[in-house]
Amino acid sequence: MIKLLRANFARMFKSAAFYICAGGAFLLGLGLSVINGLSDQAWQIDWCPLIIKAMKTAPIFISVFVSMFLGVEYSDSIVKNKLIIGLERSDIYASNYIAAVCGSVLITIAEVLPSLVWGLLSFSQTGFPEKEFWSAALLCFFTLIAYSSLISFFSMFCNKKAITVAVSVLVTFICFFSSKAINKIVTDESDYYNDVKPWLIGIDKVLPFGTIERAAENYMDYKYFFKSEPFYAFSTIVISSGVGMLVFRRRDLK
Repeated sequence: MIKLLRANFARMFKSAAFYICAGGAFLLGLGLSVINGLSDQAWQIDWCPLIIKAMKTAPIFISVFVSMFLGVEYSDSIVKNKLIIGLERSDIYASNYIAAVCGSVLITIAEVLPSLVWGLLSFSQTGFPEKEFWSAALLCFFTLIAYSSLISFFSMFCNKKAITVAVSVLVTFICFFSSKAINKIVTDESDYYNDVKPWLIGIDKVLPFGTIERAAENYMDYKYFFKSEPFYAFSTIVISSGVGMLVFRRRDLK
């Protein structure tokens, strides 16, 4: 297992996909922080929600990285070679999963780092709500790990790298626009959608975009916010990784 992890991390840090996604995330985060930092009210705005919102586009880069990183396992016959030399399927899946999640966390850090540094250096952070902010930020990271788990689950069962990348990115954008549509319906003050609002709110808690948006808007009320969101993220991680490992151990690799 340790050797597999070392090999996966070595491959990740040599992967062009990782550096392209991390670099793209960093540049996007830097651009957003510069736009906010150069505004006329840069020293009066609350940077906490801006820092958290910087994570909203991370799922796009995560889906590209994970699908390309794990897609190579099949396109280059790496999985078959690992099985031929006698490695356990559970170790293969777990090592790939851990490497993909760690890469996703690093990409997220790359995206949020410019806004975090700019925000901490601004005068508006004199009364920086450390406990509330870091609690909300940790929840967002946890949610993104859950999303990375879902992409890893799909990527480990698709034999074509191009299809893996295309479907992963498509699903990410569907989740993004679905979250936008759900938020519009939930915030509608009319009674027309009252019957479906509870269901839509539950669905949105599983989507990373909705969780990050709510964390940015309600980070000061973190005790209430933490009642259900961590459960959804934790459940997603356990179910996707557990089911993925069980199916992978029994799957016939052709």
